[in-house]
Amino acid sequence: MIDGRRQKIGRLRTGDKFTAFDGTNLTTDEMILMLDQSAFGEAVFYTFQTKSNHMISLTGQHLIPVQSSTGTIIYIPAEQVEVGRDSLYVLSDDGIVIVSPVIQISIETKMGYFAPLTMSGKLTTTAFKLN
Repeated sequence: MIDGRRQKIGRLRTGDKFTAFDGTNLTTDEMILMLDQSAFGEAVFYTFQTKSNHMISLTGQHLIPVQSSTGTIIYIPAEQVEVGRDSLYVLSDDGIVIVSPVIQISIETKMGYFAPLTMSGKLTTTAFKLN
């Protein structure tokens, strides 16, 4: 959240504002509505661990920003992320956005999923606490 609080994705509400990454800088984004949600529905999640020890779990179709081979930001479905090829944008302990290689991917079925729509059309958290 823009006030520094951490919020679980299932507790986001229309109008909530949070810090996001626009591909170049940290910025502010706002939730418009929750497109889909099920606190008890099951979905397959891809959990990525980066070299910097950040972790994030996303459904396979969720778009995630990765660094391309040319060094630019591209968005690909989580199910297409590969160890040894892709790096994620994460927030360092110093509050700086850095690129960190994906070192491990696990796939598992989890209960509960949420699909918020934001003003920018993307939900990118700086702390990687989406679950």
